[in-house]
Amino acid sequence: MHIPNRKTWSEVQNSLSYHETLPIIAEIVSGIAQSGSHRGVHGGVCHHPVGHVFECPPSGPGVSLQDYLIRLCKYGMCSSNTFVTMVVLIDRIATKAHLPITERNIHKLLLATFLISVKLTEDQCYSNAYYAGVGGMSTSALNSLEKCALQLLNWDLFIAESEYNNYLQNFEAFRAQNYPRGV
Repeated sequence: MHIPNRKTWSEVQNSLSYHETLPIIAEIVSGIAQSGSHRGVHGGVCHHPVGHVFECPPSGPGVSLQDYLIRLCKYGMCSSNTFVTMVVLIDRIATKAHLPITERNIHKLLLATFLISVKLTEDQCYSNAYYAGVGGMSTSALNSLEKCALQLLNWDLFIAESEYNNYLQNFEAFRAQNYPRGV
């Protein structure tokens, strides 16, 4: 289910939300979702009763992952820290709740963890209704996703500075290895 990108990072490079690692984050997360390779420590079987709410219909969401992230960056009105925090939370959900990351659930996971990350990293944020509009769903659907993501995280939202910096270093290492001349 490959959906071509319609937008480019140049559309948001001057946004306060943009960070130079965002294209790298998009590529890493997209690769994981396409391969379904991030399946947690128990082989990808999610035993949590709320894991199914993140699934999209087989036809998919109709927008590429890159375009979706560009939309979150453009209209999310947040700092770049939000996106690194979002990846930390997605990784925790995959590894601790054993939720496989796939093309059918990554968009909803992104939006739910983006919302939680905004609330964690920003002094001021918009309403869930605003972010639901940005993400292309109803407020009640986003509220359910947020609740389920928090349950999958077991409300473990603290991110130590060393953990955050480790993710940043991994993004930078990926960029240096795959894009020696920059993105």
